[in-house]
Amino acid sequence: MYKNTHPIEKFITFDDCFNKCYESIGIIRGSKEIMIKQIILILSLATGLEMKYVCNIKWKELLTLGTENNAVVNDELRVRKYYIPIHPKVKFLLSDFYCKLDYPSLELELIKTVPKITQSKIPDYNLFEWIVRVGATDSRNEINLMDDKLVKAFNFEIFPQMLFGRKVFEVNGYTNDISKFLKLHFKLRTNKELFFFLGYKSKDDIKFDLVNINLDANGVFIQLENKNFNDGYPFQKFTAFSEFLQRELIAYKGPITNSIRLLLLISLYNGIRPSSLLRLKWHEIVEIEIFQVNDTEIKTIQLKKNIVFESHKIKIYKEFEKNLLEHFVCTTGKTNNTSRHFSKRGFICPEGANLNSNVFITNKYCPLTQPSLSREIKKSLQILNFPHAEKITSTSTVIMYGRRIMEIKGDHKPTIQKLKEHFKFKSKKELFEFLYLTGSREKDKEIYNFKGKVRKNIFEGILYDF
Repeated sequence: MYKNTHPIEKFITFDDCFNKCYESIGIIRGSKEIMIKQIILILSLATGLEMKYVCNIKWKELLTLGTENNAVVNDELRVRKYYIPIHPKVKFLLSDFYCKLDYPSLELELIKTVPKITQSKIPDYNLFEWIVRVGATDSRNEINLMDDKLVKAFNFEIFPQMLFGRKVFEVNGYTNDISKFLKLHFKLRTNKELFFFLGYKSKDDIKFDLVNINLDANGVFIQLENKNFNDGYPFQKFTAFSEFLQRELIAYKGPITNSIRLLLLISLYNGIRPSSLLRLKWHEIVEIEIFQVNDTEIKTIQLKKNIVFESHKIKIYKEFEKNLLEHFVCTTGKTNNTSRHFSKRGFICPEGANLNSNVFITNKYCPLTQPSLSREIKKSLQILNFPHAEKITSTSTVIMYGRRIMEIKGDHKPTIQKLKEHFKFKSKKELFEFLYLTGSREKDKEIYNFKGKVRKNIFEGILYDF
């Protein structure tokens, strides 16, 4: 077993690491050494294999040379007696990098494609730590913040596997089948060994939650029946309403209209009724950072990494994060001009800003209240030219949220259980009726068009949104 003394929760997540690899692709195309390290890290993350094993994979195991001097990447990678699917975006990267590496011999192992790659440029770094640092640029600050003794004790070779395993549990929850798969994949025998390997003390440490599901994932796993406002239902497709609200964020149209669209967005993406979110205060979602610039103290605002509101985890998506911070400047500074409050470090906190004030307010800078909420939502949506403003109800956004999760996860029992807990329903029947999913009944059993449909493998399950 591996000695894991490192506080893994302070490391970057699987998503951070994977996405950062792709964000930096345009920068590193000129360096063959970094290209190989990037390939090794991405393959390790996508497959959950040891970096040592990935380093020794030969090009011929990944691809063949096409008739037009192009690289044709295999759909699967054979590992021992089973096959691991290669994600389409990973296939594209492999094909692109292989050509830019001047078509190395297919018999070459990845690590030997560039002869000097095993010689770390910084003596204190071993090869695997260097790959992690180079491949996931965002992790450098995270690693450097850690105690040197802990960094030296940490096994970087298994770091991608730890992220892979934790991601599997985060998006699927704990089941006997998943536990069995991961133990086989990591060559471990007991659950105790598996939890220790992944940095958990026990099964109770596994953080399977609905906020781990990316609602902006491209495409869906299942197609729900197209029910919408036009057919008399109190909702429409999640993506349609989300796109409308985000499109309208471009122009600032006053405190209350901006409050309403942000309120609806947060409700839509977190499945919390708008009336409950009215109690949200700024100190619960933002924090102030203080910097010294030429002996002058500068206060900037940023969103908290972990936002919890009345026992609910709140997830703020990148698409409207900036608009929420702009809303803070406009409402606490009572100004429509945010440009003078913006710096390279982010938004500057307005002088005298009160973090105990409400996030959602009226044009008179008073808190929005529940008695007038329905009227104000309809009025604001009419101002924004939403065609179904009069049909919006207090549950419209949360129904769209629940249906969106079902589109992405399918008939996934742990997710359905979480949804029942989230909406406080005792039975699956109650949940499905609330989400307008219940179809016909046959022999007293619920029949719905995606019954029994779940993602076919673990790898597809964790890369669905990539």
